[in-house]
Amino acid sequence: MANGSGDTILMIDGGGLSGLVACATHPSPERLRLWRPGPADDPARERQIAEALRKRADAYGIGDVLVGEGVGPGPLRATRALLAACEQALRLGCGGVLWPVHHGEDTRTMCAEADRARLLGFLVGVDAGGVRARPPAIETPYLDLTLIQIADLAVDTDVPLTDGWWVEADAAAAEEAIRLARARRGWPPAEAPARAVPGPEIARRTA
Repeated sequence: MANGSGDTILMIDGGGLSGLVACATHPSPERLRLWRPGPADDPARERQIAEALRKRADAYGIGDVLVGEGVGPGPLRATRALLAACEQALRLGCGGVLWPVHHGEDTRTMCAEADRARLLGFLVGVDAGGVRARPPAIETPYLDLTLIQIADLAVDTDVPLTDGWWVEADAAAAEEAIRLARARRGWPPAEAPARAVPGPEIARRTA
């Protein structure tokens, strides 16, 4: 097993807004190890996601960003990505896997993702029993939150929301959620309006 500590947490981060919020609100962001599914199919998107993750890693003292190889397109990509993240966490000796995915707008999808995390956590526990006493737990703290609620957290914690800091599949919806969050607080529009880099669907699925 690689040099690691049970105090470290591997966080799945596809460059999305919820991943940025998770970095900003974590009590000890230096304990996080950012991990994302393998390179995007589109080289331009790959650069955008890599840049967004580099910015947040530098800002919060997280260190290098890990890339999961071999998690390509396919109907089981989300399951394979989560399993690969757990395997990486075991290799690094991490105490947990943080998956900041959110699906509060869609109860069916939210329940499906909860089942995915629970079942994979069980399977990892079965296989990891001979490796360590306590396999990394999969945590989904934002699963029942909506995009609007994620935007509220982003505004309240004053995370960087300008160009290049985050990638969303539906950039327009995310930017509008940020604008509305500021308006609900009676705040004027930001001098530098929130701008998201449009990203692939997997960015939304993996946060």
